[in-house]
Amino acid sequence: MAGSRKARDIGTSLFGKGRRNVLGVLFTRPGAPLYLREIIAAVAGGQGQVQRELENLHRAGLIRREKRANQVYYSPNPDAPIYEELKAIAFKTFGVADVLRERLRPLAERITVAFIYGSVARAEERAGSDVDVMIVGDVKFSDAVLALKPAEERLRRNVNPSVYTRRELRSRLRERGGFLQRVIEEPKLFLIGNDRDLGQLAGHRTAQGA
Repeated sequence: MAGSRKARDIGTSLFGKGRRNVLGVLFTRPGAPLYLREIIAAVAGGQGQVQRELENLHRAGLIRREKRANQVYYSPNPDAPIYEELKAIAFKTFGVADVLRERLRPLAERITVAFIYGSVARAEERAGSDVDVMIVGDVKFSDAVLALKPAEERLRRNVNPSVYTRRELRSRLRERGGFLQRVIEEPKLFLIGNDRDLGQLAGHRTAQGA
């Protein structure tokens, strides 16, 4: 769990809670811009605080603001000099990763390693991209689905867990060119455990962390 704690500490050190929440919503929901009430509902914060954070981020050039009829919409500014870096921080700390990490917390004692893989981990996601999660441990698939279901509403994305026991993982990795072997070699965002833990489970194969 050391790796996941370190990720949260970074986000906490860099940004206050209000700003973390706003950035997390804006930078982890690809697609159409969000209007003020949507952002307030998503962060469960007060209107005044959310408006102040949005104004500060807009002045810094980190987000865009667009007025349509009676609504003001906000979205990340891809032209900002630190857009890619800020997006990466949001995903790894208080964005998608932190939302899923929190949902898996009640199961953490039974999970050896859990991580995000696929397009989200590669930073290639689109508006319709699902969030793929790999879980290795003594957890039932139904328990994982139930734990992660609330995250879908918050992230507005489908979350697809794949669950394996440690024995199943080692067995499947013997298949050359198989699905799990490809996953192990690709970038990933760890939710529980780290690349060393995964490397030990996989027989010291390379486990590339994002």
